[in-house]
Amino acid sequence: MKPWHFLKKYINKQVKHFNFISNTRILPRISIITSSFNQGCYIEQTIKSVIAQNYLNYEHIIVDNMSTDETPHILAKYPHLIVIREPDKGQANAINKGFAIATGDIFCFLNSDDTFKPDTFHRIALEIDPQKGHYIVMGRCLFMRENNDILHIEHPSYFVNHQRLLKIWKGHGIPQPAVFWSKEVYLRYGGLDENEQWVLDYDLFCRYSQHYHFHFINQIFAYYRLHTAAKTSLINDEIRLKKSIEISKKYWRKPFSAFYLQLAFSLINAKRISKTRTYLKKDSQPLQKLIGLLLGLDVIYFAKCHTRLKPIFKNPTSPQKLLSQYPQVMAYLNYQQVWDDHWVGPHLTKIMEVTSPVQQFQLQGEFQFLKSLELTIYINQQKIAAYTIHQKSFLIDLILKEPLNTGKHSIQIHTDKWFIMHDYCRNNDFRPLSFRVKNLLLINKLEMKEDSGI
Repeated sequence: MKPWHFLKKYINKQVKHFNFISNTRILPRISIITSSFNQGCYIEQTIKSVIAQNYLNYEHIIVDNMSTDETPHILAKYPHLIVIREPDKGQANAINKGFAIATGDIFCFLNSDDTFKPDTFHRIALEIDPQKGHYIVMGRCLFMRENNDILHIEHPSYFVNHQRLLKIWKGHGIPQPAVFWSKEVYLRYGGLDENEQWVLDYDLFCRYSQHYHFHFINQIFAYYRLHTAAKTSLINDEIRLKKSIEISKKYWRKPFSAFYLQLAFSLINAKRISKTRTYLKKDSQPLQKLIGLLLGLDVIYFAKCHTRLKPIFKNPTSPQKLLSQYPQVMAYLNYQQVWDDHWVGPHLTKIMEVTSPVQQFQLQGEFQFLKSLELTIYINQQKIAAYTIHQKSFLIDLILKEPLNTGKHSIQIHTDKWFIMHDYCRNNDFRPLSFRVKNLLLINKLEMKEDSGI
């Protein structure tokens, strides 16, 4: 080998080494705090989701409340962890212990049953920039089941400003696993309130939002696990909302100020509408229904008029405008299954198993409010047919060019339009809906035998 080849090889090696060192120094240090107590069945997945970020500059601090399950054994498998194993006074106290020893430039906390999505840290490192005013960033967060199945339903999240966050009765929260903030925020305004055990993250974000804007990133950052052993499952939605409202009131400023009165009137109106809906249920007593009518006469009258007149005098609202007008829709936009009431959104994916070769695909459905619907059908990722449907009730009967053999097959249906019921009925149903499925079948043409359906 010629001498300059050795020199070139040496230079390349030094350049790679320099880039590695430089990148390590440039990347801000991220501190992840995880409180733990007898979550051995999930905590290893949490740890692995941090490792899978392939991010060079981070520290993962585990504060364990003397777990008696397999947690200590799992923690011992990962020597890079910083483990505090001692009794604590609750989750807030445990997380604050982690914050107190954290050395990072960026802070976050991740529950021992939640996980991060890969590549989240690299995006966070780019987005948090105090010089640009980006002290706090928040992404999106998907729900997942105990068995790691992703539900494709998101944690409802939306941030405008501090006052809007305080209106927790209007829906939208902050997806805690998907929020990161600079160390400066923590040093100025502290960690979690150790007297609050149920909605501690909401209290923290209310305090931070008094001083900082939450910079939204349209990207999935985390997965929030739903399971019966989770602390949030120990209280129902009604109690959780009540506790959140108590936290909200701590930040209403001086009584009878404009800020205070706006929040107070908004809450009174929300309670009035909630009572109206409760009293007008089918199983309500006649007196309750009368009270409901008197409480919400304007709401009922407006909703009925809106439902009847809007489809006549106004074209369907475009999906882009619906998203900007009703951010709640984002929570359901990626849901690709059939809802319990048989409605489906703009994308439907269904795995169907057949026991004998089939040659016929049949879809029967109906839609409303929309004037037409463009519908495209895929089977096993191959486009089979496309239709423009104008009739509210429709039947698609399709003979397949090639029979489908026995086994599992992926059926995908995509539509170009969708609506939300709330836009017409004012019923707080923010699901993006395209059509309602009556039948979805794969049929053996020779035997006319149904193999699978809804």
